[in-house]
Parts: sequence; structure tokens; C-alpha cells
Amino acid sequence: MTIFTNAYPYYQLIQVVLEGELENFSKLVEKHKQVYLRDGLYSMILRLNQIVIRIGLRKISIAYSNISLNDIALKLNFPPNDIEFVVAKALRDGIIHGEIDHENKILKVQRE
Repeated sequence: MTIFTNAYPYYQLIQVVLEGELENFSKLVEKHKQVYLRDGLYSMILRLNQIVIRIGLRKISIAYSNISLNDIALKLNFPPNDIEFVVAKALRDGIIHGEIDHENKILKVQRE
């Protein structure tokens, strides 16, 4: 029975990563921080936030054809000043397809 109790924080972690919601990810990591520290996996788990952001961006790109960078920052609960860099990196890495209209601060999504 203890194996399931010990594994539950990791099960929840998988679920929240696949959700693509950065705020929920941060709350869950903080909630189970002592478990992750005890298991020696805390620093690795913190790096999963990049995957959470990528999944969130992918979901946004499926739902919208044009969306302001400010709206993306709000949806991902991400600092608005940093979102343009994150979106540009996702475009470069092929996570999403489209282009940034830098003048109007809009992501124009291209469908494949």
C-alpha cells in the first residue's frame, strides 16, 4: 500500500504537466516539495516547467489563430515581459508554427 502512497505525488505531477497550466504545476511542486527533495528529484522536477510551458503553448496554438502575447502570458501565468522570448523559442524549436507580429505583439498561428 505504501508504494501507491509514495507514487501518488508523481502521478499528480504527470497529470499537471500534461495539463499545461504553469500555476497548477507550481502549486503542486510546492505542495510535494519535501517528497521530491527526499527522493533527490526536486531540481529535475523544477526543469519540467519548460515542458509545461511548451504544452500550454501548443494548446493555445490549437485554439487560436491569432492571439496577443499579453493574452498568452495571462493564460500561462507567465511574466508578460518574458513571453515574447518564450514564444519565439517555441517557434524556433518547432513546438508551434507561425510568426510573431512584433509591432502589434501578436502570435499569428499557422495551421499545418
